Amino acid sequence: MSRTFEMILSIIGVLIYFCLLVVGIGLVWFLNNNSLLEKILGDSLQLELGVYMTDVIEFINMFSTGGWLLIIVMGIPLVLGIVCLFLIKGNNKPKPAGIILISTAFFSVVFSFWIGAVGGFFYLIAGLLCLTRIQR
Repeated sequence: MSRTFEMILSIIGVLIYFCLLVVGIGLVWFLNNNSLLEKILGDSLQLELGVYMTDVIEFINMFSTGGWLLIIVMGIPLVLGIVCLFLIKGNNKPKPAGIILISTAFFSVVFSFWIGAVGGFFYLIAGLLCLTRIQR
């Protein structure tokens, strides 16, 4: 039995998690680059709002932990999705792949606070198809 549809759904989920991982990496890089941040924000904040750059940097540093969390939470489903692609390929082990995809979908949505819901949806559908389609 061909598992093309499951492969396609898993690839879409992997691509979504990859994009979210890149966003997390970009967020961490941007938040750790204070000179670029000062260049972008410049003196406009100080003149218009009366907010000083040190206050802005303190506020942004609070989000750096969120960037690392996003990298970790999106990296794990990305790796597990790639592993499942190899398990599905050639119809080798669709049942373990389905179980991994469903559990990854659930945990990635819960731990990412719904940021990974779209990728989790594709993993969930692919996992359910892996478990329910009959092998012949």
